Amino acid sequence: MELQLINISSAYESETNPRDKKDFEGPAFDDLVASIKEKGVIVPVLARRRKKDAKEFEIIVGSRRLKAARVAGLLDIPAKIVEMGDVEAREVQIIENLQRKDVHPLDEGFGYRQLIEKSDYDVENLAIKVGKPQGYIRQRLFLTNLTERPANAYRKGEIADGHAVLVARLSPLDQSNAMRYLRDSFSLPSVKQFKEWIEEEFYHPLAFQPWLKDKEANKAVGKCIECSPNLNTLFGEVKEGSCTDLKCWKRKMGRYILHQIAKSRKQGVELLKVSKEYGSAGPEILSANAYTSVSFKKKDRCKYAQKAIVAAGSDLGTFLWVCISSECPKHQVDHGDYTPTPKEKERRRKEIKEQKTKREKEEKRIVESLEKVKWPLTGKNLDIIFEIVLNEQGTTVLRPVAKRFKISPKKKTRCGSTYYDWEDSIREASEGMDNAEKLRFIIGILLERTWGDLKNKILKMF
Repeated sequence: MELQLINISSAYESETNPRDKKDFEGPAFDDLVASIKEKGVIVPVLARRRKKDAKEFEIIVGSRRLKAARVAGLLDIPAKIVEMGDVEAREVQIIENLQRKDVHPLDEGFGYRQLIEKSDYDVENLAIKVGKPQGYIRQRLFLTNLTERPANAYRKGEIADGHAVLVARLSPLDQSNAMRYLRDSFSLPSVKQFKEWIEEEFYHPLAFQPWLKDKEANKAVGKCIECSPNLNTLFGEVKEGSCTDLKCWKRKMGRYILHQIAKSRKQGVELLKVSKEYGSAGPEILSANAYTSVSFKKKDRCKYAQKAIVAAGSDLGTFLWVCISSECPKHQVDHGDYTPTPKEKERRRKEIKEQKTKREKEEKRIVESLEKVKWPLTGKNLDIIFEIVLNEQGTTVLRPVAKRFKISPKKKTRCGSTYYDWEDSIREASEGMDNAEKLRFIIGILLERTWGDLKNKILKMF
């Protein structure tokens, strides 16, 4: 290594410099220029001899100082000249960038990811290299999973570090839903409250995938479509075939329930469809007030007991034994002689009141929102419809529609696994669409989801 003054006109910035271009403008950069005008460049830049056009030195570390020196009108700049290969130079740049006091956790995470993907580092030896605990490195790596919207919210300080890490663990679609929950909350929930909500909303149902233990059922539910690649390096082992996306899980669970019903019919048994919640649950689904749960033990069941599967609400796919007979002296439903205890009555009153309050609030919000919709539709209204329709579709619908509109998918890589992100690609393309194009795209999606005579009827209308 040699220290010398080099002519600024013979130096150029490295193309692999990881610093954000915003670092080369603004008040902080102006202060650096003023300091250099007064005192010169105190800390030498790191450079290597590599000719490019008519210039001789590539600045590996110190691009900001080089630009500030140019603006300040300096002719020369102190530099440490080193011999260094491309891989080593890239490594030095990233590590130097990570040691900045003002580096954002997201940029730090992307820096660590670059070192892992482009060098021979793993989490363990990377932690030793940068002097950080492995848990710290893993948390920063988690953050690189954030999609554009939560990442922007994190950079703006709208969510805290803890919120960002929890969101980053979710699939792209679930990240969108989680951000909607944070946005719609009266005040930003604590990290603990947010974690509890995520566990209840996403992890609790995803933990129950009964088809994985049944080859016949696993074949019936089919393969995952929505799920992101399993990120074993960051998230630990994920069992082969497991859903990592709630939307995909719901589709599989629906097929699993139909499979169990069909299987029971083949065995000469009619499997009832029930919900554990009160009120209407859907066609041919018995709500909680229409049956009485009975013991799984055969000796404790009444002669009217029937096997059921939860087909709506919470605990989807679980089995129950229920009695729906009005003739059963032990489990008469609704019109029997059984009188609920005061404690049961009070609990039921609270449940009904809470459900009613929740429905009223939601209904009020919907009514207020619908009142704002005018004809002809505004661009904002059209964007809302576009987002609702887009958010509800799977790859099987989005792929053909996007191809008709000549939209190519983004190719993404996570820990060595490559997949195509149609939803983000469409959302990005929609920014360049006018209202008519967005409307055509919405109709294209709806047509893709329509079959048979109805589809032909609609096509004749155009």
